[in-house]
Amino acid sequence: MIKVLVVDDSPTARTLFGHILQSANNLQLVAMAKSGKEAIRMVGRHKPDVILMDAMMPDMDGLEATRQIMEKSPTPIVIISSAANDREANLAFHAIRAGALTVLNKPNGPGHPDFDKQARKIQRMLNSMASVHVIHHRKSKPKPAQPLHDVDRNQAHPHIVGVVSSTGGPGVLSKMLENLPTDFPLPIVIVQHISTDFIHSLVKWLNSVSTIPVMQARQSQIIEPGKVYIAPNKLHLRVTPARRFDLSAEPKKLFTPSGDVLLASIADVYKDRAIGIILTGMGNDGVEGLAQLYAQNAMTIAQDQTSAVVFGMPKAALERGIVRQTLPPLAIVNYLRSVAKPVTQ
Repeated sequence: MIKVLVVDDSPTARTLFGHILQSANNLQLVAMAKSGKEAIRMVGRHKPDVILMDAMMPDMDGLEATRQIMEKSPTPIVIISSAANDREANLAFHAIRAGALTVLNKPNGPGHPDFDKQARKIQRMLNSMASVHVIHHRKSKPKPAQPLHDVDRNQAHPHIVGVVSSTGGPGVLSKMLENLPTDFPLPIVIVQHISTDFIHSLVKWLNSVSTIPVMQARQSQIIEPGKVYIAPNKLHLRVTPARRFDLSAEPKKLFTPSGDVLLASIADVYKDRAIGIILTGMGNDGVEGLAQLYAQNAMTIAQDQTSAVVFGMPKAALERGIVRQTLPPLAIVNYLRSVAKPVTQ
């Protein structure tokens, strides 16, 4: 049985989550906490396998509770937030940056037609996140990334950066985007696996921390230098030979948007003048697309194991033998800064 700690200041919400957990065969509600402070104490007492925690609570919110739990007793944390509330969504994304794994939208009550679907989604997420091995997030000043000495300077000057990211990804993306120079000359195109309710909030949050503009990609939009584009809900994102975006729901895949679809299109259009990056995440989405970039002699990068919240996707790429560099986030930024030049068509 997977032991779950529920943290929410609302008695109604605690009752609702209790009902959702009790209807699952392999989830056991071991305790309920009314605040972040109480949650910290209960983690040590009950040693849950996974925590389901509200983002916004009085006394101590989900962000500060996440920070302290990940510093003292690292435990997989799923944040519950209202996607429609910007303040709550911002707290949720900062909690992911502090070590939480992902965020889910608050479910409706049992009388709502979508309740059963929402309950199953929460159950599936707790099941999958409970198996993630999380690491300590100790308080310390981040070390500056060291210059890269073994990068192949014979690579063609890139014209685009493609990124695939999943569990824990928003925090990594925020660190990377806030450390790029304001005059970074290349477009960055990102597929981030996240609950569809939160794509708009993610774009808004990343834009608030990024040094360059972040936006959701649109059909037929011209790909411009120095901008970050996020794949939208439930649509694959491709680049076209005309350097525009194409959005489509086909083909049917486990993940939509798919990192494989994005990176494969970049390989087709940009050949060796591209950089493909796979960040933290479960599974292997992006690996097939990265293999196509590798075959074109493009630069391919995977996030290193030490910094990745979940090493699944980077590990799959490494095992495939298609990664030219394995780097932590700030070293990836250093590399991008070192090779990015203004593109002349």
